[in-house]
Amino acid sequence: MTAPVEFVLLVAVPPADPVAACARRFARAALAEGHRVPLIFFQAEGVYHGLPASAPAEEGDAGAEWAALAAQGVDLVLCAGAAARRGIGAAGLPAGMRIAGVGGLIAAMSRAGRVLTFGG
Repeated sequence: MTAPVEFVLLVAVPPADPVAACARRFARAALAEGHRVPLIFFQAEGVYHGLPASAPAEEGDAGAEWAALAAQGVDLVLCAGAAARRGIGAAGLPAGMRIAGVGGLIAAMSRAGRVLTFGG
């Protein structure tokens, strides 16, 4: 068995984009294989994942999937600048999500074995 890898994921697509579902599936699979995903950072259009019920019904319950990842210790962070430009505030964010600047992203990227970008 190979050593666990630490992945940081960047999600830059809105909830309706199929690439968003790929990001969730990747994170679940990585965790299931014993890897670490300490941070999923939502940037650009990805900050719309912070709105309740933002994914299309045919995608399943994306909010519950993000919450399940948060329950496994994944930090779900919306880019503060991108959220502010789109009128998204901390009030009403789904469970497990928060808004923060890029400082934490940079720190996580410096420790990560791999950084993957979904969209953008």
